[in-house]
Amino acid sequence: MKPKFKIMLLFVVGNFLHLNAEQPVLWEFAHSFRSSLKNVYVLGADTVYVVGELGLIAQSPDKGKNWNTQRFSYHLYDTLNDIYFVTSETGFVVGANGVILKTVNSGKTWINCNSGTTQDLKSIYGTGINNIWTVGNKGTVLKSNDGGQTWNPISITNKTPDFSDVGFKNEKGYIIGSLGSVFKTVNNGDYWSQQTNIEDYTGSERFKCLTVTESKAFMNSDYNATIHIFNNDLWQKIKLPKHDDYAYDELYSSCFLNDKQGYVAGILYMITTGSSYGCGYIYIYKTDNGGLNWSLSSSGSNNPVALDAIIGGFDAKMSFVNSDTGYLISDSRIYRIPFVGDIDAGFYDNINTTRAETKIILKQNENFLDIEYRNEHISTVKLISLSGQTIYQQKNNPNNKEIRIAINNFKKGIYIIEINLKDNNQMWIKWVNH
Repeated sequence: MKPKFKIMLLFVVGNFLHLNAEQPVLWEFAHSFRSSLKNVYVLGADTVYVVGELGLIAQSPDKGKNWNTQRFSYHLYDTLNDIYFVTSETGFVVGANGVILKTVNSGKTWINCNSGTTQDLKSIYGTGINNIWTVGNKGTVLKSNDGGQTWNPISITNKTPDFSDVGFKNEKGYIIGSLGSVFKTVNNGDYWSQQTNIEDYTGSERFKCLTVTESKAFMNSDYNATIHIFNNDLWQKIKLPKHDDYAYDELYSSCFLNDKQGYVAGILYMITTGSSYGCGYIYIYKTDNGGLNWSLSSSGSNNPVALDAIIGGFDAKMSFVNSDTGYLISDSRIYRIPFVGDIDAGFYDNINTTRAETKIILKQNENFLDIEYRNEHISTVKLISLSGQTIYQQKNNPNNKEIRIAINNFKKGIYIIEINLKDNNQMWIKWVNH
C-alpha cells in the first residue's frame, strides 16, 4: 500500500529521459483553497475551473486571479473528481456516490442529475451534447444521448475494474483503469475492444490520466514513473529513470495538446526510517516532439519555499490553453504559467502554524533572532518575504536544536520562517520583525 504523509514538501529535481538544458518556466502560485483539488479545466482563454473535496466547484474568469467558489452538498459534501464542458455554457461535474452535476450557464448554477448509480465517478468527456461519457469504479460506464437528462449504463467488460479516465478525439476514444484496462472505440462508442498491444503488458496495471490527440494517445501507470504512448498500433512504454536515493517514484499526470506537445507531472518521495513522515520532490517536464525529448518546466514562485520550488501534495493535474499557457493543481493549490505577477500571494495566510508554534521557540532582541526547535535538530533556516522571495538562508550545525540569525539589517515587517530539520521534514512559522 502506498504510504501517506503528514508533511509534504515538493520541489524540482533534474534529469528526465533526454533532458534539454533549457531555462525552466516560472510557474506562478495563483490561489489556495480550503479543500484538496481533484481536477482543473480551462474553458476558452481566460476561464478556469477546479473541483475537489467537500463539494468544491470554483471558477475564475480572469486566469486564476479571482475565484468564485461554490459548495455542492447533496451527499454531505461529496468529493468532486472531474469537470468538462461540451459547449461554452453547458458543462458537467462528476464525483463520489454517482454524483453528476450539470450547468447551462457556464457554472453560475448547477443542478443534480440522476446517474442511476452510487459508484464513484472519476472522469467525464463528451464529443457533443448528445454523446457524453462518464466512467468510474466497479466497471461503471455511463452514456447520455440527451444532454445529460438520462444516463444509460454501458457494459464493455465482464470484469469490474475501477475506470479512471475517458477521452475522445473525433470518433476515436479510450477508457482506461485498473486490471490493465485499456478499451478503444473507433466509432464514437458504438463498440469497444480491449487493448493488449501494450509493451510489457501484464494485465495488472492501473492506467490513468488519458489524453487522446489526432493520431496518438497518451496515458501513465499508477505508482511508477511510466508513460505509454499509442503510436502505429502499439502502446510504447517509456520509463522515467530510477533515482536510487528514493523509495518510490510516480508519474501523477500527463497532458498533451497535440501529437507533439505535452507535459508530465510527477513526484519522487521517500519515507524517513522509523517515521510516517516523508518528503517528496515534484517534477514537471515539457516535450515538443511527442515524448522523445523533455525539458524542465517546473520552477515555482509565490510559495513559502523559494523561487525554485512548488509546494503541494498528491494528485497533481494539469490543463492547458496552449503550449505556453496552463495550470497545475497539487493538494489545495493552483499554479499557472506564464508568470504574470498580478496575484497577491495571500497563500501565507493559509499556512497552519499551530503545530509549529507549539514546538518552536523564538527569542528576539535588537540584533538577533534565536530559533529553537524542541524535538529535532535544525539543519537550515530560510527567511521568506510575503512576496515569496527568499531573503536569507543559513545553515546550522546538524547536531544543534538552536540557530541564531543576525537581524539588524532586516526591514521591519512580516516574514515566513522555513525550518529544515535533520530528519528531512520542514515546518513554517510566521515571524513579525518589530
